[in-house]
Amino acid sequence: MARPVIQLETMPPLGFNVWHQKVQQRMPVAHRHDDVEINVVLEGRANYLMGGWLTTIIQGQMCLFWAALPHQMVEVTPGTHGIWVSLPLSWLLDWKLPPAATRALLDGRLIVDDKLCEWEIPAIRRWIDDFAAGANRRQIVELELEARIRRVMQNVRETDRASHEPPGPGLAKVQRMARFIAEKFMEPIRSQDIAQAAGVHPHYAMTLFHRHCNLTINQYLTRQRVGHAQRLLATGDDGVTEVAMASGFGSVSRFYEAFVEICGCTPRQYRLRMRRS
Repeated sequence: MARPVIQLETMPPLGFNVWHQKVQQRMPVAHRHDDVEINVVLEGRANYLMGGWLTTIIQGQMCLFWAALPHQMVEVTPGTHGIWVSLPLSWLLDWKLPPAATRALLDGRLIVDDKLCEWEIPAIRRWIDDFAAGANRRQIVELELEARIRRVMQNVRETDRASHEPPGPGLAKVQRMARFIAEKFMEPIRSQDIAQAAGVHPHYAMTLFHRHCNLTINQYLTRQRVGHAQRLLATGDDGVTEVAMASGFGSVSRFYEAFVEICGCTPRQYRLRMRRS
């Protein structure tokens, strides 16, 4: 059976899905969706901006992350391709993974497994055919995915960022701004504060950030806050007002407005959907 190839611009519906993806160029915009995403790079190299850090994933490595927080491939080598998987967050919460690993995932860490064995790559390639073959073989993919994720989550570690090639000066400033947002989004920060963290003029900061992420600084900040709110709604029992304040929103009305715009449902509807699933 021929494996379908998905271009980055035609990303399939999410939920539980498996597909082969060619990455022709860097992602044009930092985006988000509600699922957990798993990327296995079969060939090439990609730099991810996630949680305010640049992380390099190379051939033979797997990474996973909760995609509700803004993420973006900001640099890729020509010919990069791999196996992409999306899973509902509720599945991972139901698996009762180690608490430290779950916290790392929900806090916006990009978790890297750089120990894929040679025999695992052909097995991962088979996920494409198995997923397309119907419910019985799709269940095999689910079980293998759970085992693979459980294995990597047993030994979650901070990615060794010091070993990566330093980004160019423009991207380095964007990384500093994104990191400041990831660390301070629960506070009443302003665009000027974010620019100051990168040592640039606010107008230049806005231009530079939009050039690399195709989002304004405030849009990125709002998405970071909404992603944190989703985590609180999915894993806790605090009321909507408490979630709004804990996520850095100055008012409940602004929280509702941003949440509905980004997630397509109210905070209460999102919590109910997560608990039903």
